[in-house]
Amino acid sequence: MEYIIFHIDMDSFFASIEENKNIKFKNKPLVVGGRGKRGVVSSANYVARELGIKSAMPISKALKIYPKLIIADAHFEDYSYYSFAIYSFLKTITKLVEIGSIDEWYISLKNTKYESWTEEEFAYYIKEYIYKHWKLKCTIGCSWNKFLAKMATNLSKPNGFGILNKNNFKDKIYNLDISKMYSVGKTTSNTLKELGINVIGDIVKKQYNENEIQKKIGSHWISIKGNALGFGSQKIETSADPKSIGRSHSIIEYYDFNEYKKLFYNITNSLNKNLIEGNYSFNNITLKIKYISNDIDTINIKNNTNQKYLNENKIIFEFDKNIPNTKYNQIKNISVSLWPIKRNIFTQEQMNMFNDNYNDIDSIIVNVNNSLSSKAIFKASELKKHYYKPSK
Repeated sequence: MEYIIFHIDMDSFFASIEENKNIKFKNKPLVVGGRGKRGVVSSANYVARELGIKSAMPISKALKIYPKLIIADAHFEDYSYYSFAIYSFLKTITKLVEIGSIDEWYISLKNTKYESWTEEEFAYYIKEYIYKHWKLKCTIGCSWNKFLAKMATNLSKPNGFGILNKNNFKDKIYNLDISKMYSVGKTTSNTLKELGINVIGDIVKKQYNENEIQKKIGSHWISIKGNALGFGSQKIETSADPKSIGRSHSIIEYYDFNEYKKLFYNITNSLNKNLIEGNYSFNNITLKIKYISNDIDTINIKNNTNQKYLNENKIIFEFDKNIPNTKYNQIKNISVSLWPIKRNIFTQEQMNMFNDNYNDIDSIIVNVNNSLSSKAIFKASELKKHYYKPSK
């Protein structure tokens, strides 16, 4: 392998996750976004994109383009789970993993066994693993620096793989409009066009007043020019294992306690999956409730031992105990954080955070329910609580 910097970018990440959750959405124009008057498109699948519907477009405009457009609500706890799971997988390949955003990562294969593979072999190994485990597609770019790896990804979407090498990168990117250059935003590209730089190649081929450009766009010009010349950074900005993991959920209109119970189950189920994926344990929980008035209630739940599973019933109890019914419809955001977290060395022992008598049966139930993403299995002692309905 000659080029060891890879950029992995998930294809239509949010929309793809929503498609996987509902088979009726497959191969139909779909966006993730708000339904209100001010709603915007957070993510559009490629069927919608082919119609001209794009991210950040107002939902109202998207519906004018295609009135039968499917609008899926955002489920950020799900997106965070998949992002964390994929990141944890990449960390098993190399310690040199840089988070670009919730759905993209840079990695270096320096001093790994994969250096003996070809670039194509490695890229398709990653693509196949991600699809097999999470039914999600990604595009991968490869080069000798991060900028060109990112550009290779952009040129290969969707569901592709591309290499920008020292022989082809000029032919591949120099004729692209300057607005297509990674890290050059709309304002900067307009300024550069006013100065006669219309395509990426103009940066290195044209004569221009360097002082005037720097005066207009500042020190960012040095990075832009260096990238165009092929001198982009090779340094992977690694992140240490996180000190905490959490989920945050904005509330539109919840009036009923049962709605919050369902929300807390979804949040804790997602967090438990991340604990398993990353092989993490934690000590404490912080529950924050933010109200329309911007007042915040903070509830801290402490433990004295490292725990591997979060019990949603304890969270629900603390929420119900501290929040009166009259305030349910005033809540606008809820977040649950687990901290401090650490990676476990041994994985054989399974522990419940609130029950010293946690046994193998409890462990099996938790694992099965997590794998099914639903609370499908109960102990007999729980049947009455979950299924018994008093007669009227």
